[in-house]
Amino acid sequence: MREDEGGGDEREEGRIGRMRGRMREDLREDEGRMRGRMREGARGLDLSRVRACVVVAEERPRMSLTHSFSKLFKDLGLHPRSVSTAFGCRVNLAICLQGTSGPDPTTVYVDMRALRHDRVRLVERGSPHSLPLMESGKILPGVRIIIANPETKGPLGDSHLGEIWVHSAHNGSGYYSGYGEDVLHAVFPWTNLLVVVVELEGSEQEALDLVPMVTKAVLEEHYLIVGVVVVTDIGVIPINSRGEKQRMHLRDGFLQDQLDPIYVAYNM
Repeated sequence: MREDEGGGDEREEGRIGRMRGRMREDLREDEGRMRGRMREGARGLDLSRVRACVVVAEERPRMSLTHSFSKLFKDLGLHPRSVSTAFGCRVNLAICLQGTSGPDPTTVYVDMRALRHDRVRLVERGSPHSLPLMESGKILPGVRIIIANPETKGPLGDSHLGEIWVHSAHNGSGYYSGYGEDVLHAVFPWTNLLVVVVELEGSEQEALDLVPMVTKAVLEEHYLIVGVVVVTDIGVIPINSRGEKQRMHLRDGFLQDQLDPIYVAYNM
């Protein structure tokens, strides 16, 4: 590596570090303002009698987010052990709307390298490349769940990573008053190229700084390699009436070159 290349890497790392520092400061300021508003607007509110506060999430529970939630409501008397998480979504909210099996959610640690090969391998806490996975509610009575292979539509064996398929009376079978909305079938030829679209509210110069941050964040949090990063203006990503991102429309817009992006980076 030439000296000028090394200097460029150092400058890039420094710019990313400064942006992360500003983001952490903004988060701390936002948290402080939120706590101040809560103290002003919730005077006389006592949450010390709350025995179970179930936070419904569409993704795997994040321990840091649960701890931040407990810390935010601590001043109102909410006990951290009363807070738990459960899986659900806007369409099927009550798939797993039941608290954890005990006051302290079960946490296991898995090998991130095995996850990249669609395998689940348990490791000890503190092991290199370990990822904490926290319990996300109990399965309700009458609910049947399998870990399925979406290609073969059959169940997978132990330690294999797949999709969670749920069969229960709580599953939504349609929508009311959803006139004019057709069902989108997300079945199409695809490649292993992952495209990430990011909306930016700022200057075009900041778009260049976002690319390495997005690439690194997706790799560290989701263990996926980003092929293309597309930075667009606010409001470009299409959403439906329920506030859900319409990824099929977004994909079509990208392939048809209709996004009018601020900047496109190819990491291939």
